[in-house]
Parts: sequence; C-alpha cells; structure tokens
Amino acid sequence: MSPFSPCEPQSGCPPVACDGPYPPWCVVESLPCADPDPDSGINTGLYGGNWIHCEPEYSPTPPSYPPPPPFAVVRIGALLPRQLPSGELMHLGRAEDLTSVLMAIQEINNKTDGVADDLLPNTQLLLSYRDSRCDPDFGFDAAYELLRRAFGGAGVHALIGAFCSSASISAARLSALADTPQVSHASTSPDLSGDDFPFFARVISSDSLLSVGLAETTRNLLGIKRVATIACTDAYCTAGMAAFEAAASAQGITVLESVRFENGQSNFGEPLAALHASRATVFVAIVHSQDAARLLEQALDLRLVGPKYTWVGEYGMFEAARVLGDHGVLEPFRGMLAITNSIAPSVAYDGYASRKRARPSTLGDGTNCDPAEDDEGHKLWSVDTDENAMAPRCFGANNQFPESVYASRAYDAVYAVAHAVQALVDDPLVQRIDGDALMAALLAVRFDGVTGKVSFSSEPATLGDRAGGVLYDVMNVNASGAWVKLGTWQPADNWEQSFAGNGQALTRPTPDNSKPPELAGDTLRVGVFCDISPWFIVYEKCQHVMHIIDRINDKKDGFLDDLLPDHTLFYSMVQTGTTGCAESEAIRRQFDQLYSDLNGVVATIGPF
Repeated sequence: MSPFSPCEPQSGCPPVACDGPYPPWCVVESLPCADPDPDSGINTGLYGGNWIHCEPEYSPTPPSYPPPPPFAVVRIGALLPRQLPSGELMHLGRAEDLTSVLMAIQEINNKTDGVADDLLPNTQLLLSYRDSRCDPDFGFDAAYELLRRAFGGAGVHALIGAFCSSASISAARLSALADTPQVSHASTSPDLSGDDFPFFARVISSDSLLSVGLAETTRNLLGIKRVATIACTDAYCTAGMAAFEAAASAQGITVLESVRFENGQSNFGEPLAALHASRATVFVAIVHSQDAARLLEQALDLRLVGPKYTWVGEYGMFEAARVLGDHGVLEPFRGMLAITNSIAPSVAYDGYASRKRARPSTLGDGTNCDPAEDDEGHKLWSVDTDENAMAPRCFGANNQFPESVYASRAYDAVYAVAHAVQALVDDPLVQRIDGDALMAALLAVRFDGVTGKVSFSSEPATLGDRAGGVLYDVMNVNASGAWVKLGTWQPADNWEQSFAGNGQALTRPTPDNSKPPELAGDTLRVGVFCDISPWFIVYEKCQHVMHIIDRINDKKDGFLDDLLPDHTLFYSMVQTGTTGCAESEAIRRQFDQLYSDLNGVVATIGPF
C-alpha cells in the first residue's frame, strides 16, 4: 500500500517509505524508521521501522469527480485454454482463438482503422484473460476469477468462452448466478442448449445438428447401415455421441458396439480391440483432437485402417488427421470422412483473414516469449508449465492460414457482445450495463459476422444456440492422403436438400474405390480330401469343389454373391489314396496335415 493513497481501515499495512508525509487518516506505528533498504530507501521489513494503519474515526470529505459517462468501459473476460490439466500446452489453434479475441477488441477500440468505427464509438473494451484448461474444475475457478475478482473486484460484464464444453458448463452455472452473459465460440455439447443455462449463448452450432449430419452422411454418402462408435467420457463427447446414436437410429443405422475411453487416455489397445471385435468396418468417433491423434496412431499400428476400414468423425478427428498429414502419414486413412463447421465465402471473412495475416507473430523470438499483456497485466503468450517462473514456455500463433475453425467464431463472439452493448447504449432508458438487459439484448442480436449471419435462438429448448449461418463442410481423405471438400451439409428436410456436392468424387478406402463390406470378413478354413484315382470323374469332383469356393469368394461375378458376403473361404487339399477308403490312421494323418496347413479348419469335404 502506498502511504499517499487512501487506506482501508486496518492495521498491519505493508512496510512503507520512512520519509512521509503521510495523509491525515494514516497513523504511524512502532519505532521511527531505521535502516531502510539502501537501494530503494523503502523499509522492506528486514531492517525494522514504520508501519501505518488507518484511523477508523477519520472520515475526510471524498474528492469530487465527475461521474464517468455511461458505458465508457466494458470489461470482457476471455475464458480460453492455454494448457491441459496436465500442464501440457494446448494445440496452436487455441492461440489462434485468443488472437482473434484480442484482434476484435482492438479493432472495436480503434475508431480510425475503418473497421467497425461506428460500433461503440464512445466505449472502450477492456480484456482480462484466464486459462480454463479445457477442464470443468479449472474452468470453474477461472470463471470465478473473472466474474468476481477481475479488475479489482469489479468483475467482467461478459465472458467469451470457454473452448471445451465441460469448462463452459462449469462457467455457465456461475455466469447464471452472476447474471453475466457468456458467449462460447467452440462449445458444441447439446447439454448446453436450453434454459438450464439462461446466460449462455454460442456462435457455433450445437452438436445436435452436427450429429444429424454425421448420421445422414454415413447412411447416404457411404451407404452404410452398420457402424461401431467410440467417444471420450466428458460432457462434449457423451452428449455428442448420444445425439449421433439417436440420429443414426432415425436413419436406420445399427450401432454394433459403443466404446468409451477416458479423456487423456494414453493406451487405446482395449477400446480398439472392442471396435475390432464388433466386426464393423466403419468407425464413428467423437473425440477431442489431442485424444484423436493418439487414437489414430494406435489404430494404424493395429491395422484398423486401410482398405477395409473407414473412419468418420467431426472436427477433433479432422484436426488430428491434418496433423498426421503434415507428417506424411495420412495416406493409410484414405476414405476417412469428417464433418466440420464451415464458413461461407464472404467479403467480411476475406477482410478478417487479410487483417489477421498482417498481424505480427506472437510465438516469440526463440528465446523470449511475446511480452503482450491483458488490461490487468496478465501475460497472454507465456505460461509457466513446470512451476519455474524463470523459464516460461511460449504460447502463441503465427497468424497464417488455414487457421482453427473456431478462431473466426471467437472474433464473432466479441462482436456479438459489442452489438448487444450497442443496443443498450441506444436505449435512452438504460443508463448502465445490467446483466439481464445485456443478455436480452444479446439474444436479440442480428448481424453479418465473418462466419455468416449471427443470431441466437430464444426458444426455451434451444435457448442461446446459434440460429443463423449454420453450415458444415463434408471432408474426405483422397488417395493421395490429402483432405478434400466434397460439399456442404446444412439442416433440411431430406438428404437432397441438406447436402450440396461440389462435383468432387468420394474416395473410399479400397484400392479400386469400391464399397467395402459393412462387416469385417471372417475367414472360413475348409479342408478338401481328394482321391488319387484313375477315374477322371473322381478327380473332376475335386476341381468342382475348388471352383465353387473361388466363385463364392468372388463377390462381383453375379454367382452366389449374397452367400457369405462377409467371409472368405480358404482351402487346402490332400490326397487320400487310390480308393478313397484309406485306413483311419492314414486319414487322421492327412487331417492333421490339413489342420496344420490352414491353422485350423471349420469343415472338411471328402473323401469322394
């Protein structure tokens, strides 16, 4: 505490300079100042000396200041992840999200840059940042800091974030208690829809819509009726997969196996074994990108990729597979499908992208992290991940494209709040920011953002969900191991109305691009006893058996194609002798030979 500032009534204030003068409401206690710090002249407490406390009876007339104009300052809290709960740094895309939040605030505050100069012309947006860590507990603590302690206890007027749905759910419970609007750019869990979270809104669509897109694409584009599913156990994955399985049932798709794993799980051997045991050849995954990367790498090791298997997923799978592609290992996943949030081409988006590319990198110089801070003095681009404050790790972005699909939505989230505040400014009956009024204004917002038309549902069941500009890209890994866009999907009454193809052909996992079987083919091992006989008709019987087996295995020749469509017959032949009635011991030896040749048999044919 400075001795030249008004004190709170207390004793035991921090050590102060010895050489006054002190305001009249501060009383010096203890001995006169002795041995102040030789460098600063400040008593550090190591050398003895003065302490001050406030005289409770002293009540000076407070200075008269003109009241600040209404809406002069709007305090924004950014609830975004830099680290995982383990301390591991998040994907680069999360730095891109924070960059877009910062960019939007700076553009709104700058009234001469030609960008939104008429939006809140007399208002300054202030930013306070906290790390949600993609975790419900960390998200709760970070939200509390922003709502109750940021800006000297004044708190923020609105929250931007969180990224992960589990963190958003924790924060949304607090924001409802604090009557503070929260706008997420990335939390898609259907659990966040509706009036259970009356102060929550999002500029990204709910997974209840994306899950319908996944189901329709699986049924109509792939032509598949049987799948196995895999998902993590947090709020995002659990609600998203429940929505997919309901949508799949409506499409006539049977889920053969539904597998779950813990967030952050390192070994996927057991979940992948369960997928394999299901005999499904199409796996639908709803996972976070950091888990998806490990899942796909281990699926590759276990050969659950390649010509028989197709992986289908949403943005987590898309982002993880894109990283695999950067390392040149995506080709084995040819045929993979992903549904991701799309942005329709527009002048607004092109302008946003151009301005963001022009921003300097925040990755640091290789030795030092970028020094930028929020308006409370918190570092934005450095984080201490090993509890060593002298060696922070850098967290930043180079602002190049393609960028995270969530970054532009983070930008629009800030603008949604700004437009809502502008509505209050324009109302002559409103003189201050009230949480209820701000939330009502937010739900009424309509504007053309960089991600399309932004508006929110006011229906109780979908309260706060994005209502305009909902569009998804349907992406496919081609034969070269690159993502290509097949078209777009949006909610509609039927597949013909919802899917708009762009002429790009679907790539399947098979070498000839044919549709693979829906069930992994089991092998049936058949032994054939053939007689050595001078009679041609006896030998011909053996030839007929082998010919029939070959025809059954060929699923495209029009002959018995529906017989054992998911199986392959393997056979081996032994000769039994000239009569076909060899002694039992000889037959036993020949059966043992068949069993060894085929590693077991399920049936034998002959002798004849």
